[in-house]
Amino acid sequence: MVFRADASSKIGGGHVMRCLTLADMVGDGTPSTFVCRDLDGAVFDLIEGRGHRVIRLPAETSHWRDDAEQTLDSIGVRRFDWLVTDHYGLDARWEGAMRPVADRLMVIDDLADRPHDCDLLLDQTPGRTRTNYGGLTADTCRHLFGPSHALVGASFRNRRETALERRQSANGIRRILVSFGLMDGGEGAGLALSAIARSKLDADAIVDVVLNENAPRADAVRRQAKRLVATAHVHFSTTEMADLMAKADLAIGAAGTTSWERCCVGLPALILTTAENQNLNAEVLEKRGAAKALGSMDAASPDLLAREINAMIAGGSAVSDMARNAAEIFNINKEIWMRTEMQPLERVRDGGTVRLRRAEADDSEIAYGWQCLPETRRFSRNPLPPTREDHLKWFTARLVDHTCLLFIIEHATAPVGVLRLDARPQRDGYELSVLVAPEKWGLGIGHAALRLARQALPRGIFHAYVMPGNRRSRSMFEKAGYQPANNDWLVREPDNLERIF
Repeated sequence: MVFRADASSKIGGGHVMRCLTLADMVGDGTPSTFVCRDLDGAVFDLIEGRGHRVIRLPAETSHWRDDAEQTLDSIGVRRFDWLVTDHYGLDARWEGAMRPVADRLMVIDDLADRPHDCDLLLDQTPGRTRTNYGGLTADTCRHLFGPSHALVGASFRNRRETALERRQSANGIRRILVSFGLMDGGEGAGLALSAIARSKLDADAIVDVVLNENAPRADAVRRQAKRLVATAHVHFSTTEMADLMAKADLAIGAAGTTSWERCCVGLPALILTTAENQNLNAEVLEKRGAAKALGSMDAASPDLLAREINAMIAGGSAVSDMARNAAEIFNINKEIWMRTEMQPLERVRDGGTVRLRRAEADDSEIAYGWQCLPETRRFSRNPLPPTREDHLKWFTARLVDHTCLLFIIEHATAPVGVLRLDARPQRDGYELSVLVAPEKWGLGIGHAALRLARQALPRGIFHAYVMPGNRRSRSMFEKAGYQPANNDWLVREPDNLERIF
C-alpha cells in the first residue's frame, strides 16, 4: 500500500498516525510506502521505525496538480493494490490523477466538505452518515462511519481486557495521563500541569506527561513537572502510550484521534479542542458520557481545569460510569472489519467478483428471506423457519455482539449470502457457518467466501458443523482445507501461523 499524508506542528500528527495504524492493521507485516512533505516536525523517524518506507516531497507546493505530479514521480511505475490518502488539502481531482497507480483508492476524512474519487471512505466522526457525503462520492463508494471504525492500534486493543478489569476495582484518581498529541508544542501539557498543581490530587499520586522530544516548550514542561507535589514522569516520544493509558485513572488531552484510543481502554478524560474539526468529537463524547468536554484549549484556564480535576477526584461512581461509557463506544473487532474491507476481491466461475462486508441493520430483511427458503431449512439444525420478529431480534443482537462476526457475501456488488463467525467457549476459535442464495449455487461463491474469511482472520481456528447428508456443503469445506474432527464437525487450522482466538 502507499499512503499520502503530512504531519507538522501546524497540521498535527493525527493524519500520519491514522495511516500508520491502518498500515500495521492490514499489512500483515509488509512494509508500506508513505509519501509526505518535508515539513517542520514531520514524523519520518516514527514511520521508518515501524518498518515502512518514507518518500519525502518538497516542503512547498502551490497546487494540487503539482502535488499529484510529484507524488506520481516519486512512486514510479509500480502499481499498488491500495492508495490511501488522509489530507485536507486533496480532493477528487488529485485522487483521480492517482488512478493509474492503484487498483483501489481509500480516503480518510472527517470534514465532509469536498468531493472524493475513491472506492472506500472512512470518516470516524461520531454521527456521520452517507447524507453528509451526498454528491461528494460516487454511488459505488463504500462508506465506513463512526467510532466503531476508528483506527486504533493493536497495542491498545491488546490491553483493553485487562484495563477494563482494573477499572472495575479502581479506587479514585491515583494516576493522571497528560497528552495533547504528537505535535503539542508544550502548551497543552503546560496548561494541564498548572491545573494539576492547583488541584487536590494526593501527593502520592502519579502524573504521566507525554510530549514530543522536539516540542519547543519541552524544557519548561520538564521544570513544571519537577515542581509538582505528586510524582511526575515526562515521557518524550514514547512508544508505551497504550500501557500508560491502561494504567491511568484519568486523562487530560485533546479531542482528536486519541479519543478512540482512550475509549478502547475505557479511560475517562477531560478533553479540550485544539482544532475546529474536533468540536463534534467533543460534543458526542460528552453526550455519551465518555468524557467531559471543556471547550477550546485557547480559552481554557488552569483554574477551570483544576475545578474539573477536583470534581473527578470527588466523583465516586461518576468516574466508573465514564469509563464504562467510553469502553462501550469502542468495537474490539474493528481490525477484522478493516481487513475485510481492504482484502483482494475473489473471482468466481462467471467472472464476477466476491467480497465480504460487515452486515448492517438494513440487511436483516434479505437475510430473513434466505432463512425461510426450503433449501436453507433442509440442512439446518432447526428445520422450522424463524418468525420475522424473532429473526429481527436475533439479527439486531448479532450486530452489536463482539463475540459474533456477521458478514454479508456480495457477488458483483449484490448481496447473495451470509457468513457468520461465532466465538466458541474456552477461546477455541470460531464456529463458521455460510449461507448462499440457491440461485447462486454452482459458481463457487461459498468457497470464495471461505477464502476471504481466512484472509480476514489469518490466525483464527475455524470449526464448521455440517448436517448429515449435506454433501454439497461438506465438499465445499473440504476443498477449502477443512479436516474431519469429531462427529459431523470439520476444522480449519491456520496456515503455518500462530493460533489466535
